[in-house]
Amino acid sequence: MIEKFRFYTRHSLNDMRVNGQRTIFALLCIAAGVAAIVSLQTLGTMITNSLTGSIQESNRGDIRIYPNAENDVPQKTVDRGRDEGVIASEGGYSQDYFSLAGLGQIQTWFASNAPGTEITYRQVTGETAGFIINNRANDKEQTFIMPFFIDAQKYPLYGERKSEDGKSLSELIQAPTDIVISRNLADTLDAKVGDTLGLSGATEQFTLRGIVPTKVEGGFENILGNIIGYYYVDLKTVELFDNSIKPGASEIYVKLDDPSQAEALNKDFETRFPYLSTITTDDLEEQNNQISDTVNQLVTLMGLISLLIGGIGIVNTMLVIVSRRTTEVAVLKTVGLEAEQVTVLFLVEAALMGVFGSLLGIVLGWVAAYAIKGVAETFLARSLTFEISLTPALTGFVVGIIITTIFGFMPTLAAGQVRPALVLRPTDMVIPKAGRARSLAALVFVMMAISLVAQPLISELVSGDSIKMIAAQAGGFLGLVLGGSLLAGGSFSSWTHHIWWRRIIRWLMFILGLPVLGSVFGMLVPALLILVGTFLAVGVLYVLLWVLIWSIGGGKLSDLWLWKLPKLRSLPLRILIAILSLPIWIINSVVVVFSIPFWILGRIIQRLAFVDLKLSLRSMVATKGRGASTLLALVVGVFTLSLITMLAKTMSDQFETLLKDQVGGNVIVFAAGAEDTLTAVREKLDNIEGVKSYSAVGTFEVSLKSAVDDSTGQRLTYDDLKQNATAVDEEHEEWLRWAFAGVDAREIGPNLPDVKFYQGRQLDASDVGPWNPEEGNYPPIVIGADQAVIATGLEVGDLLTFEVLPGSESGAFNTGDNPEITFEIVGMVDKRANVDVNFGSSNYAPEEAFKAQGLAPSSVAAVVDIDEKQIRTLRREMEDLPLAFVMETRLLNDLLNRFIDQFTSFPILVAGLSLIVGGIVIANSVALSTLERRREIAIMKAVGLQRERVLGMLLLEYGLMGLIGG
Repeated sequence: MIEKFRFYTRHSLNDMRVNGQRTIFALLCIAAGVAAIVSLQTLGTMITNSLTGSIQESNRGDIRIYPNAENDVPQKTVDRGRDEGVIASEGGYSQDYFSLAGLGQIQTWFASNAPGTEITYRQVTGETAGFIINNRANDKEQTFIMPFFIDAQKYPLYGERKSEDGKSLSELIQAPTDIVISRNLADTLDAKVGDTLGLSGATEQFTLRGIVPTKVEGGFENILGNIIGYYYVDLKTVELFDNSIKPGASEIYVKLDDPSQAEALNKDFETRFPYLSTITTDDLEEQNNQISDTVNQLVTLMGLISLLIGGIGIVNTMLVIVSRRTTEVAVLKTVGLEAEQVTVLFLVEAALMGVFGSLLGIVLGWVAAYAIKGVAETFLARSLTFEISLTPALTGFVVGIIITTIFGFMPTLAAGQVRPALVLRPTDMVIPKAGRARSLAALVFVMMAISLVAQPLISELVSGDSIKMIAAQAGGFLGLVLGGSLLAGGSFSSWTHHIWWRRIIRWLMFILGLPVLGSVFGMLVPALLILVGTFLAVGVLYVLLWVLIWSIGGGKLSDLWLWKLPKLRSLPLRILIAILSLPIWIINSVVVVFSIPFWILGRIIQRLAFVDLKLSLRSMVATKGRGASTLLALVVGVFTLSLITMLAKTMSDQFETLLKDQVGGNVIVFAAGAEDTLTAVREKLDNIEGVKSYSAVGTFEVSLKSAVDDSTGQRLTYDDLKQNATAVDEEHEEWLRWAFAGVDAREIGPNLPDVKFYQGRQLDASDVGPWNPEEGNYPPIVIGADQAVIATGLEVGDLLTFEVLPGSESGAFNTGDNPEITFEIVGMVDKRANVDVNFGSSNYAPEEAFKAQGLAPSSVAAVVDIDEKQIRTLRREMEDLPLAFVMETRLLNDLLNRFIDQFTSFPILVAGLSLIVGGIVIANSVALSTLERRREIAIMKAVGLQRERVLGMLLLEYGLMGLIGG
């Protein structure tokens, strides 16, 4: 046995040396696939280390406290937090925060239960105040930035936030007008230390004291800051915002004297304050472990796909090796080697290629991991430290060898079928076929073998019971296919000796035994389900590419029938195979019908094409099988990249269109001082050249009290509506609360949103009143109709009664002695699938309805349609009003584009790696094909063709192949 293995090894190494060019091509395919899996797994290890290291610093304390209750906390408990004065609300959509009194209660509790505890917090901000920053020196501006109002002398409790020149926040921020910004924000504003910056809603200007690296505040909780930018100012800065920011905290950070007591102390804290939510370091570590495990599984899966793509190159290489060595194989069989030994010989060569290719791939993988680290940092919004880990290298090495051997298995089956008589015909290069039954059985074996390799790598992704059940069914089907193939191939037929009970055992073993074993295999190895799905998708793509190459190249119609019933004497076996083949015949018929138009096109091309094109087309058809398998590598990468980029482009264009239609203008002017500021804004707009139209929008904070069904006259309370909605989906409760938290008062004019209606109509000039509720004449309202609102049963014609709330108290659950107003629904905007880009409420009514009752909005703004060239002038005019600030609606689209770029960077990177591997596979195939056709090329040159013309025909052929694949 050992002597045979030595012979196989020496023979394989010698062949690899002699056929150096083909060996190099194969090694590159293997190395590219292994490099993909090693680089992505190394990246996953770096991500894991980043997420699970410095937990206290990531959490900004041992315990982080939020003013929002957990989802399963009853509303009465949440109301208790407000009653006790711990929680307050700000804005039209119930932004909860810790009041100063609540901060005091929490500090007192920790002082009593955990002496030595240090506490600091992040100041809550208003709906718009502090979210826009501009550089006065160059008039550059950025919207939707993340503000950090913190105690610069305490924050952060763990770690440090240092500027690029090494100074801490406590050194940089000494006065209320001092500000420190992130590097990405500084680049956007083109700002330098010492510049004067302005914040929306602030009454004074700020001096830039320092710039911190963007990744200093890393993590998904600050994803917006890492995309757009953020800044630090001191808590005392709140005084400069003229009451547009209420004193209070959005987050509280706790540093314990004994961090080991965090979990026990947190339980006591939750018992005392059940209406608050907390995150301890253990909670964050568990979350981060889940994220890192998921990321590792996904990147490993994508790396495995890249390696499988590289396997196509291995198959092509082994096919060429077998075809070039048919005479050698015949000689080996003449001197006594059996078919199985020849197959083992080629498998050993494939395994050795896997060893050398994997070693090369490991080195390339480490280089690639270092190169793509920056993309992963952008995607995760945190810094990563490059490190070489042995686990990804070992995984890549083992998987690379196994995958190479598995993919080299099917081509080597044909090598075992070479007949010794071929020695007498050394010029005959025809490779004998392994047989359909044997090939089908081998394909099933390959799928099961690869699923065994994939299972430990992606076990978390396929761990569900439902997935296991489906995988068991897939395994049973594969077992049936394998059994049918083995029966058709005559396996164990000699054992029966025509004895009837042995025949029955053989049939039961293949028809019942193998499906049962396959089901058990699928249950234990659910990765089989992914492999079956992948092979089916690849099979469809292969057939499609094969048909396209055949049709464009002008192939014969007889080639289209891909499956023929084998010639067998046993009638039951023929019937069984016919039944099993029925789905294939149906698919084949569909392929034939689909292919006819392309075949006609190919025939026309053959008639009209010049000689060089005809030769290229015929060469392409002659190797259509290999061409289709090679183009699979290109199609996978191109398809993934195209899908990602097209989706991103579609989302961006859709959002841009929605902005133009729904907002009603290209500029929004926010007036922090409500009516007085809005009056000043109107005076400015009346005198600015280029203003086409504008309208005021006032947002009222409301609570839905009841509704009256127009068809039945039944009055429904808010609880009744909530019950209707939650009967459809329990998640509708929270959506319903947000849906009716506010109503916009709008001027009836050209700046009304251009939207698609689910029911009813838009407001028009006839809707300005007056109204007489006593006579059943109510002011109209247009509401947003998302799934939650539709589930309540509300329709056009129904009446809605709202309680108008003070600005400091809002939300659907608040009640009190506040004024009420009743509207009639005249329109319902379809929001079932659209992106909601309202800057205020989804509901709007004529402003006259509110003025008639003397109601004042909690916040106001002006929607302006102005010439793009005059926006700069508008901005400068508004600088004279300290409580007014301007936002261009295009900035919303820019924000979306940045989010898209952020979250597509990593998928594009992974798809790019697959495309690179595919490119190497194609280069390998082209090189092998050229080597195979040296005699053909020599003949063409012998009859007088210049090498430029021959090269042109080759380029034309591969160009057509690339066009088909693309």
